[in-house]
Amino acid sequence: MARLVTAQAGARPCALNHTFSGDGLARPADDLQAISTGTHGTDATIGCLSTFVEGLTLVTATGEALRCSAGEHPDVFTAARVGLGALGVITEVRLRRVDAFVLRAPRRPRC
Repeated sequence: MARLVTAQAGARPCALNHTFSGDGLARPADDLQAISTGTHGTDATIGCLSTFVEGLTLVTATGEALRCSAGEHPDVFTAARVGLGALGVITEVRLRRVDAFVLRAPRRPRC
């Protein structure tokens, strides 16, 4: 079972869910836009979405498409994962998926 999934820029989360449903794995968070901001951890045991990025393709200001990962342009990769778009536009991201889970959000009235 492939733990990595590649998403292109503009991919809708619901489309990714449908594409990869039924294999016992899930994306670690719902909002792919949260990669560059370091936000949206799912819970206390699952980090923010950028911690699950294994690689990405970044288009720089010069128009160069730069593939980055821990082994390929590691300095750029580290900065781009939470770069707020300052290094360029992320056009593709490779995410490590987690075991499927169910989110529970208990709601109680507040006085």
